[in-house]
Amino acid sequence: MTFHRSQKGQMVVEAVLLMTVLLGMTMAVSKFLHQSQIAQKLTSEPWARLSGMIECGVWKSCQSGVALHPSSRDRNLSLDTGDR
Repeated sequence: MTFHRSQKGQMVVEAVLLMTVLLGMTMAVSKFLHQSQIAQKLTSEPWARLSGMIECGVWKSCQSGVALHPSSRDRNLSLDTGDR
């Protein structure tokens, strides 16, 4: 293929315009995602339940689920060993 000088210049101009449009779209999407805090919602809400399981042993946040863990209940144990 042989390009004339004006066609080469047109390709360069089109490439620069295309890069400018793509950069603008990338910045707009990035700004939207940052303002709507989608990434934070995707990680923080499930992490609250997971950290509750890790720290407190229940599939809820640790603040609301600590009373549900079996070790937090009162135990009525007998000291009778069964030796009679």
